[in-house]
Amino acid sequence: MANPKGTIDSARKIMWQDTGLNGDAQCIEQLGWMLFFKISSDKNKELGILDDNYNSPISDEPHWDAWARNDDGITASELQEL
Repeated sequence: MANPKGTIDSARKIMWQDTGLNGDAQCIEQLGWMLFFKISSDKNKELGILDDNYNSPISDEPHWDAWARNDDGITASELQEL
């Protein structure tokens, strides 16, 4: 596993470049949501591998792979359009 502190620090540094961030409390909230979406997406992949008949109850747009695949990142306004 990668260094969690380094990963979080890197994410926070990137997040502070976005004009939509208004403080540490909002940063923590957004990191929490990102972790939720990542864990949810990974769990859906796992269930899809284990059960050929599994259909995710969540549409494709909010899945991690749908919006996090862009290596350059996307802004808050682009995420709101998903």
